[in-house]
Amino acid sequence: MTPRAWNLACSAACFAITGLAVYVGLVSAIGVSINETYFGRPQPKDVAAFWLSLLVGVSAMLGFVFFLMRGMRRQRR
Repeated sequence: MTPRAWNLACSAACFAITGLAVYVGLVSAIGVSINETYFGRPQPKDVAAFWLSLLVGVSAMLGFVFFLMRGMRRQRR
């Protein structure tokens, strides 16, 4: 596998992980909202899932940008 293909594959994987983290974050945020509305306080697992998905999403997005820029830089040479 060439370095450019490797960078694009890593970029695509990071983008997919970002999408999954956004989905989990939205589901857990909806869970937190429902629990606050009907039960008075959110469940700890929903809050933990939200913050964990936010952390994973931001990390994966930074990885996506890093590998994409690295692949683009290699392409220009």
